[in-house]
Amino acid sequence: MKHRLRKKGIYYINRLSLKWIFAMARAEYWVVNSRLPLWVPKPDHTTYLQTWHGTPLKRLAMDMDEVHMPGTNTKKYKKRISQKRSIELGLSHFSKCLLD
Repeated sequence: MKHRLRKKGIYYINRLSLKWIFAMARAEYWVVNSRLPLWVPKPDHTTYLQTWHGTPLKRLAMDMDEVHMPGTNTKKYKKRISQKRSIELGLSHFSKCLLD
């Protein structure tokens, strides 16, 4: 797959690799359809577009009573993800109400 993408001028970087970290730090836009690690800071110059793939099929962090992730609690996690995103796309009224 990497070879086919590169032929089209698209460069593939493995998620969480050193190259990925540097690319995320320099990117003007992030278009993401899943959670990012909490340790990834969003640069001020970056617009973060969260598309939340599969929202009708799973729970979003904002409708969860408890978030079980190392180094955080539910309140801190919800605050961090809502402060980080620039634009949030929801597929339904249910999703929109949770993300507002």
